[in-house]
Amino acid sequence: MNRLSKQRTLILPVAAMAAAVIVILPAVLRVHVLEYDEAIFMDVARNIQRSGLPLRSIGAAGVPFYDHTPLYVYLLSLFVRHSQGGILAARLVTTAFGLGCVWLTFEIGRRVSGPAAGFAAALLLAISPFFAIHTFFIRMEVPMVFALLAGLLLLVVSERGRRTWVILASGVFCAVAVLFKEVAVLFLAWCAAYLLWLCRQDRRTVLPRLLALTLPTLLGLVLWADWAWKLSPAVFSSTMRRWGSSMAAVNLLDPRARIGAGQWAHQLGFDLLGPVLVVGLAVSLIAFLRRRKSRSDAFYFVLWGYLLSAIGISFVVRLKEPRHLIGVLPVAALLIGGAIDWVALIRRVWSERRPLAQTAFVVVTTVFLLAASPLRLPSGSAGSLGSWLDAPYGWRVLENDRFYNVLRLTGEYLREHSEPGEVITVAHQATVTAYYADRSYNMLYTASREAIERTLQRSHYLVWDQPTFLALTPAEAEAVQAEIAARFRLEQIIRDGARTVTIYR
Repeated sequence: MNRLSKQRTLILPVAAMAAAVIVILPAVLRVHVLEYDEAIFMDVARNIQRSGLPLRSIGAAGVPFYDHTPLYVYLLSLFVRHSQGGILAARLVTTAFGLGCVWLTFEIGRRVSGPAAGFAAALLLAISPFFAIHTFFIRMEVPMVFALLAGLLLLVVSERGRRTWVILASGVFCAVAVLFKEVAVLFLAWCAAYLLWLCRQDRRTVLPRLLALTLPTLLGLVLWADWAWKLSPAVFSSTMRRWGSSMAAVNLLDPRARIGAGQWAHQLGFDLLGPVLVVGLAVSLIAFLRRRKSRSDAFYFVLWGYLLSAIGISFVVRLKEPRHLIGVLPVAALLIGGAIDWVALIRRVWSERRPLAQTAFVVVTTVFLLAASPLRLPSGSAGSLGSWLDAPYGWRVLENDRFYNVLRLTGEYLREHSEPGEVITVAHQATVTAYYADRSYNMLYTASREAIERTLQRSHYLVWDQPTFLALTPAEAEAVQAEIAARFRLEQIIRDGARTVTIYR
């Protein structure tokens, strides 16, 4: 590769990452308060700093956090401090992983189908509103995607599976991804299928190379399960049952377990992928089925296999959460980027010197990219900024702090007016209030009538933020409110804009 080609190859991923920064920047400037899930991870990370154990501050003793594999909360604990600067640092670490995902997507596409395909894929990922939301977010999905893409890239550069140490490195990255979040196991399975195809002509080396790819993950999961079991067998067993329940057709309290197939398809098509990526995938599938055989066919077959299996399984799994499928975003971008010979297309349009065709190409490309970005034609008042933005992206950027800031203020009040060992009780958004209060907590909204009664009997402070009770009938919810009115006295009302939280004592 000559010097000019190297410079161009460097400019393309930098341009894609710059686009990602532009899309993420509004959240960086406007989102300051933790939301519900972010507060969980910050709480666990803070407890790791203090005790070395991944505990949620539920009850006086705390509860081991086994909801997901543990690598992310331990990574978070290395730099998190109880301050606004610590929150920003945690979010920026995720942003660094997100920008790394954009670069890895480019590099994978470049090596398989050329720089233009890599740039197209990286740019589509960079401007995805769903990816942008989670790239400034304290959760493990984006770090997981980064590790998966790194593992896939190493498989691509393993010289068709002949470099065992590169395969082992790929296996280590896949293990890191699974230890960030367990849903990465499905991606590992398709990486194993790709490796089997790469090694199909050398059967003697298939098994050791397959073991090099998969054993790090198996070892990591076994060590985690053994450690978690020894720390708390009861909590680990309960967590494993909950994992099973989230996949089975059981009556879960979580509203995400009551999403129908049509509503779920709408969420996938509009919130996760977006209509532009859906159309792009349809075009890329047609192009993939029509083109002649090439060396990259197996690679794209594996990507299609992962994407379709992940989406198909999500319809079967009871608990439906779009971010569990965030790994399909770079895969979809790679499929779209690799479906068209972009260099040949651009040369054809420009070499014929047809101004109308050139103008149409520029217009179509611009509209396509704008539609793939968070920008939308206003569905309501054109004077409202939110109407110009993708709905989940707009809520994160414009409404996150409006909704959660009153909980931050409530937590800060309780930190000043309660004893350090106090266990506060919160009706709903306990994780946010308790994090800012730096107190242990109980929350009522998922509890049964009997559990709520026991909690109220030993509660000193009660935070009444939202009267949401998933396990109660309307009559039981009214009885709880009557009991609170009789047993507690009003201490403080916290207001922030239109939002109000009441503190009882």
